[in-house]
Amino acid sequence: MNDEIITSIKKDIYEYIHTNIPARIIDFNHVDMTATVQIIAKLKIRGIEQIPKAIYRVPVGHSRSKVFGERNPLQKDDIVYLSFSEVSLEKILSSGTPEGVLGDSKFDLTDAVITTHISLNNSKMPSDNKEDWCLFNFETGHKLVFKKNGELEIFNKKLTIIAEESIELDTPTINASKSTLNIKKVVATESVSDRGKILGDHKHGGVQGGPSDTGGPK
Repeated sequence: MNDEIITSIKKDIYEYIHTNIPARIIDFNHVDMTATVQIIAKLKIRGIEQIPKAIYRVPVGHSRSKVFGERNPLQKDDIVYLSFSEVSLEKILSSGTPEGVLGDSKFDLTDAVITTHISLNNSKMPSDNKEDWCLFNFETGHKLVFKKNGELEIFNKKLTIIAEESIELDTPTINASKSTLNIKKVVATESVSDRGKILGDHKHGGVQGGPSDTGGPK
């Protein structure tokens, strides 16, 4: 195949590449934040309809700074939206050095970026918490809700907090009326109550001196 034919084929491909196009996730790398995708469209190359080959190592758009970041784990067969850069992304992604001049290049399949999910008609969001910010686990039904009024609600099976130094709570009351508290030690700076009795101030009447101990609070 000579250069003229190759150039003709590339031209046919470029003419059918738009700035945005839907694709299906084949595989997702949660460390590199890249994915292998299959474009959901057919291209007509030299008059013949063809299904494009899979595109590998497509960057997945996500929120990330030098300090903070978030990750939404894409799943196989998720439908996403691809955007195509007008300049090559290869050098930009590896070294931050721009490559190519804006306006001098065509959109290329290898310069795609996954920008967002596309919700199918049967993949609707839950109807509750309409005005709140929510994080959902659709498999378990659990969710984290940052309510419009400032309250934070967590609905899950188990909450694990691993704190290297301490957990600081600045609140007048902790309500856990249905809970059993299993802890190693209680250190109270003021008082500890047991069934309405303040243990530090509680006294038993009618106790005679001697080596025996008193009973529990009454």
